[in-house]
Amino acid sequence: MKISDAEKMLVTLLDIAIDDKEYITARLLSPPGVGKSSIVKSAAAIVAKQRGIKIGCKVLRLCEVEQPDVKGYGLTPQSRDLIEVWAALAEGKELTGEQIRNARMQFSLPSFAWDKERDGEYGFLFLDEQPQANDDVNKVAAEIMLDRRVGDYQLPPGVIVVAAGNREQDKSGARKTMAFIQNRIMDITVEANKDALVDWMERNNIHHSILSFTEAFPSIVMSEKLPEKPSPFCTPRSICNLSKLIDKMPMAMFTECAQGLIGEGAGAQFVAHLRVVDELPSFEQIIAYPLATKIPEKPDAAYATMRMVSHNVNQENAMAAFQYLARMKPEFQAAALRHSVRRTPQIVQHKEFATWLRSNKKLLEAANLLDKKDGK
Repeated sequence: MKISDAEKMLVTLLDIAIDDKEYITARLLSPPGVGKSSIVKSAAAIVAKQRGIKIGCKVLRLCEVEQPDVKGYGLTPQSRDLIEVWAALAEGKELTGEQIRNARMQFSLPSFAWDKERDGEYGFLFLDEQPQANDDVNKVAAEIMLDRRVGDYQLPPGVIVVAAGNREQDKSGARKTMAFIQNRIMDITVEANKDALVDWMERNNIHHSILSFTEAFPSIVMSEKLPEKPSPFCTPRSICNLSKLIDKMPMAMFTECAQGLIGEGAGAQFVAHLRVVDELPSFEQIIAYPLATKIPEKPDAAYATMRMVSHNVNQENAMAAFQYLARMKPEFQAAALRHSVRRTPQIVQHKEFATWLRSNKKLLEAANLLDKKDGK
């Protein structure tokens, strides 16, 4: 399932839980760094916006905890209650219900106990890194996955359980799932998808050079092939971390940092891409001479130029920017328009730009901004 579809699925599951009080535990499986944790949190944000209430996402990393963190700690009863019970048993008397309740071991609330005031009216209990957890922990967590309860604690209505982790073949310490747990969950294999990933990067202000690199080299960013020996490797998560470092340090230092984050080969390729970006026409030059500035021929350079332009477009320069983009291939024009409108929706209010848009209906359709059936 595409990661964008997995996000929509989680929204649907939570809607069903809130409205119908029906619950299914989904487990998201994928290679490392695809963005499973991000879509659980974003699904909570989507439902919160739709319903106008606080929706929580409480994270419990199962690989980092022990049984008592999940079930709660066993609390011993008062000594006088135990003495009373022992005396009754010694005399062969039948215990009363009150004696049993007073002398029975009880459990403290688990670490994830839901607090509606702090966590939200409804939401997700997110069991992250579930396949990497010890079997003893998963045996206890199995009750949460099936019945949303453990020990003496029950999750409140409208809170659903979602698990996530890597697969056995991903070399991340994932254990074989016990059969009785497998039968309690719905496994969803999440696929890295370029369009969904780029959309997420756009919404999270990732540097435009990383977006263009992802579009030009998706097989590098979303490769499922892991290194034979433990070493850095490229994933959507690791390359997005590079966004924090771009333009913040000398290139030699950045190169070593890039290789330390995404691997030697991918790091060298990304640095080469940055050099391509440096050699492109400046945004100022494009706006000043939109009909004369050269259009890059190489795909990675074209992606980088399109991203650079759409990242900087606004109401004042939109006409010149799209005069330049109109000279590029249709797929680049559509991507640029989609990104520009998402970042700066006010540009469509510009009179001249609105006229230009109306004369480019096919481009609007390609950018998924116009319904092909009714032309609206």
